[in-house]
Amino acid sequence: MEYTQRIQAVSPAVLRIGLPLSFRILFGAFTLFMGSIMFVDGSVAIVPFLMFLIALGATLFVNEWDFDSERAEIRHRIGWLVFSRMTALSVSELSGVRHTIGTARRPRQAVNCVAIETRAGRRLTVDLGPGRARDMEDVARLIARHLEIDFLP
Repeated sequence: MEYTQRIQAVSPAVLRIGLPLSFRILFGAFTLFMGSIMFVDGSVAIVPFLMFLIALGATLFVNEWDFDSERAEIRHRIGWLVFSRMTALSVSELSGVRHTIGTARRPRQAVNCVAIETRAGRRLTVDLGPGRARDMEDVARLIARHLEIDFLP
Protein backbone atom coordinates (compact mmCIF):
# COMPACT_ATOMS: atom_id res chain seq x y z
CA MET A 1 0.00 0.00 0.00
CA GLU A 2 1.25 3.46 -0.85
CA TYR A 3 1.22 5.91 2.00
CA THR A 4 2.57 8.81 -0.01
CA GLN A 5 2.44 12.07 1.89
CA ARG A 6 -0.06 14.59 0.55
CA ILE A 7 0.04 18.38 0.60
CA GLN A 8 -3.09 20.33 1.40
CA ALA A 9 -4.04 23.86 2.45
CA VAL A 10 -5.41 23.70 5.99
CA SER A 11 -6.02 27.45 6.00
CA PRO A 12 -4.83 30.33 3.81
CA ALA A 13 -1.73 30.63 5.99
CA VAL A 14 -0.92 26.93 6.57
CA LEU A 15 0.16 24.22 4.12
CA ARG A 16 0.28 20.70 5.58
CA ILE A 17 2.13 17.66 4.34
CA GLY A 18 0.91 14.49 5.98
CA LEU A 19 -0.53 11.05 5.53
CA PRO A 20 -3.79 11.10 3.60
CA LEU A 21 -7.11 10.49 5.32
CA SER A 22 -7.55 7.32 3.25
CA PHE A 23 -4.57 5.82 5.13
CA ARG A 24 -6.35 6.29 8.47
CA ILE A 25 -9.71 5.11 7.11
CA LEU A 26 -8.23 1.94 5.63
CA PHE A 27 -6.34 0.98 8.78
CA GLY A 28 -9.27 2.03 10.99
CA ALA A 29 -11.59 -0.26 9.05
CA PHE A 30 -9.09 -3.09 9.33
CA THR A 31 -8.81 -2.44 13.09
CA LEU A 32 -12.58 -2.64 13.46
CA PHE A 33 -12.68 -5.80 11.37
CA MET A 34 -9.96 -7.52 13.42
CA GLY A 35 -11.54 -6.34 16.67
CA SER A 36 -14.93 -7.65 15.68
CA ILE A 37 -13.47 -11.03 14.73
CA MET A 38 -11.65 -11.31 18.06
CA PHE A 39 -14.31 -10.03 20.41
CA VAL A 40 -17.43 -11.45 18.76
CA ASP A 41 -15.88 -14.90 18.50
CA GLY A 42 -14.82 -14.72 22.15
CA SER A 43 -11.41 -16.28 21.62
CA VAL A 44 -8.36 -14.08 21.36
CA ALA A 45 -5.59 -15.72 19.35
CA ILE A 46 -2.13 -14.18 19.26
CA VAL A 47 -1.89 -13.51 15.48
CA PRO A 48 -5.21 -11.63 15.11
CA PHE A 49 -4.43 -9.73 18.31
CA LEU A 50 -1.02 -8.64 16.97
CA MET A 51 -2.59 -7.64 13.65
CA PHE A 52 -5.20 -5.66 15.60
CA LEU A 53 -2.48 -3.81 17.55
CA ILE A 54 -0.44 -3.04 14.42
CA ALA A 55 -3.51 -1.73 12.58
CA LEU A 56 -4.51 0.36 15.61
CA GLY A 57 -1.00 1.83 15.77
CA ALA A 58 -1.11 2.68 12.05
CA THR A 59 -4.53 4.30 12.47
CA LEU A 60 -3.32 6.56 15.26
CA PHE A 61 0.09 7.36 13.70
CA VAL A 62 0.79 11.05 12.93
CA ASN A 63 3.57 12.48 10.77
CA GLU A 64 2.70 16.04 9.73
CA TRP A 65 4.66 19.03 8.53
CA ASP A 66 2.93 22.43 8.83
CA PHE A 67 4.31 25.35 6.84
CA ASP A 68 2.80 28.44 8.47
CA SER A 69 3.38 31.74 6.65
CA GLU A 70 1.41 33.77 9.23
CA ARG A 71 3.56 32.67 12.19
CA ALA A 72 6.63 32.35 9.93
CA GLU A 73 7.50 28.87 11.17
CA ILE A 74 7.63 25.22 10.26
CA ARG A 75 6.19 22.66 12.67
CA HIS A 76 6.82 18.92 12.54
CA ARG A 77 4.62 16.57 14.56
CA ILE A 78 5.42 12.87 14.77
CA GLY A 79 4.17 10.07 16.99
CA TRP A 80 0.75 8.74 17.90
CA LEU A 81 -2.36 10.90 18.08
CA VAL A 82 -2.10 11.62 21.81
CA PHE A 83 1.59 10.88 22.38
CA SER A 84 3.35 12.94 19.76
CA ARG A 85 6.36 15.22 19.70
CA MET A 86 6.28 18.61 18.00
CA THR A 87 9.27 20.64 16.93
CA ALA A 88 9.12 24.15 15.52
CA LEU A 89 11.62 26.05 13.42
CA SER A 90 11.47 29.73 12.55
CA VAL A 91 11.59 30.71 8.87
CA SER A 92 14.36 33.21 9.68
CA GLU A 93 16.64 30.23 10.44
CA LEU A 94 16.14 28.78 6.93
CA SER A 95 18.34 29.32 3.90
CA GLY A 96 16.07 27.65 1.36
CA VAL A 97 14.11 24.69 0.06
CA ARG A 98 15.10 22.22 -2.64
CA HIS A 99 13.73 19.10 -4.28
CA THR A 100 15.93 16.03 -3.96
CA ILE A 101 15.71 12.40 -4.95
CA GLY A 102 16.28 10.27 -1.88
CA THR A 103 17.50 6.73 -1.45
CA ALA A 104 15.38 4.00 -2.93
CA ARG A 105 13.29 1.88 -0.59
CA ARG A 106 12.68 -0.71 -3.24
CA PRO A 107 14.91 -1.59 -6.18
CA ARG A 108 14.58 0.88 -9.05
CA GLN A 109 12.19 3.19 -7.19
CA ALA A 110 13.31 6.71 -6.32
CA VAL A 111 11.83 8.62 -3.40
CA ASN A 112 11.15 12.33 -3.78
CA CYS A 113 12.07 14.57 -0.86
CA VAL A 114 11.74 18.22 -0.02
CA ALA A 115 14.98 19.28 1.66
CA ILE A 116 14.70 22.28 3.98
CA GLU A 117 18.13 23.72 4.62
CA THR A 118 18.96 25.88 7.64
CA ARG A 119 21.55 28.62 7.87
CA ALA A 120 23.43 26.44 10.38
CA GLY A 121 23.94 23.80 7.68
CA ARG A 122 21.33 21.35 8.94
CA ARG A 123 19.05 19.63 6.45
CA LEU A 124 15.49 18.54 7.24
CA THR A 125 13.91 16.19 4.73
CA VAL A 126 10.23 15.62 4.11
CA ASP A 127 9.67 12.29 2.35
CA LEU A 128 6.98 12.75 -0.29
CA GLY A 129 7.13 9.21 -1.63
CA PRO A 130 7.28 8.07 -5.25
CA GLY A 131 5.81 10.24 -7.95
CA ARG A 132 6.71 12.31 -10.96
CA ALA A 133 9.81 14.37 -10.21
CA ARG A 134 8.35 17.45 -11.91
CA ASP A 135 5.22 17.38 -9.70
CA MET A 136 7.31 16.96 -6.58
CA GLU A 137 9.57 19.83 -7.62
CA ASP A 138 6.43 21.96 -7.94
CA VAL A 139 5.55 21.06 -4.33
CA ALA A 140 8.99 22.25 -3.21
CA ARG A 141 8.55 25.50 -5.17
CA LEU A 142 5.09 25.97 -3.63
CA ILE A 143 6.52 25.62 -0.12
CA ALA A 144 9.34 28.07 -0.90
CA ARG A 145 6.89 30.58 -2.34
CA HIS A 146 4.47 30.12 0.58
CA LEU A 147 7.18 30.77 3.18
CA GLU A 148 8.83 33.46 1.04
CA ILE A 149 12.25 31.80 1.07
CA ASP A 150 14.60 30.78 -1.73
CA PHE A 151 14.10 27.74 -3.90
CA LEU A 152 17.56 26.21 -4.23
CA PRO A 153 18.55 24.39 -7.43
